[in-house]
Amino acid sequence: MLKKVKVEPVIQQIPVNTITLSPAQQTVPYETKKSMTSGILTLNKHIDIAKKGVKEPVIIDCTIFKNGQVIAIEQKHTCLLEFTSSGILRRNVKILSQALGIAAIDESLFAITESERDTVRIYDKQRMSSIREVSIREHCSGITKYSDSNFVVGCNAGGLVLIGKNGKKEKVFHTKELMHLNQNICLTSNERGHIFCSFSKNNTILSIDSRGILRFTFQCEKLKSPRGLTCDGNSNIYVSGYETNNIIWISNDGKKSKEVLNSKNGIQCPTGIDYDTNLAILTVCNHNGSKMSIYSMK
Repeated sequence: MLKKVKVEPVIQQIPVNTITLSPAQQTVPYETKKSMTSGILTLNKHIDIAKKGVKEPVIIDCTIFKNGQVIAIEQKHTCLLEFTSSGILRRNVKILSQALGIAAIDESLFAITESERDTVRIYDKQRMSSIREVSIREHCSGITKYSDSNFVVGCNAGGLVLIGKNGKKEKVFHTKELMHLNQNICLTSNERGHIFCSFSKNNTILSIDSRGILRFTFQCEKLKSPRGLTCDGNSNIYVSGYETNNIIWISNDGKKSKEVLNSKNGIQCPTGIDYDTNLAILTVCNHNGSKMSIYSMK
């Protein structure tokens, strides 16, 4: 059994830079065009979480490390599940409160958002224990790595917060379209510093650039209740459609899109997703959180 480590850091008042974004510039209509990527995602394996000893599991988000390890948030039992690259459940670690989002920062650190406590916790992966706590002071949900030194957290009312892995708040993006949402949001970012957000209640994907300028909003009939997002390694993104039982590829400029996986490929009520460019695998929290599905790019 793992020993719990209680961390009581000093939360400092840190000045932040504030950026106000302009109104929406363009709503991009849905287009079905040939994907800019030549590969095809094919099912590698379904991991039945219940068969790993977790009763009635509900995994909602996950993150992949370069060695193929996957850590997922399990909601019903308030824990983190660590899987090896071969899909073996290595550790089941109880956490202090309910988490909504998870993101690898580097090969030794990852961070989770704790919505009930309005905080972000940074974890040591090897020990699977919290080493730092950052107070957000409002409900937080989505999280994504932004660079080698920081990550972005989505807040339900106050926009996006850029946080260094040292725990210091570096910037706040007070985006008009991101303010007072009163809903959970999911995030990802790409190599160009663009940030992408999904809003499940209004079936919308939104993107801003590194300066905080709105780039586009995206909607289409084939994407309902969008949840997890992840970059494809070519500055484009994948998005999971919870109600449409699919994974949609969207180009970096929001002008092209394509359904790359659906129920015929085993997708059912997907939530969190993550793609690793080096391993060329897409991990999906699938089947209403009861399974983790691994797809390989061929």
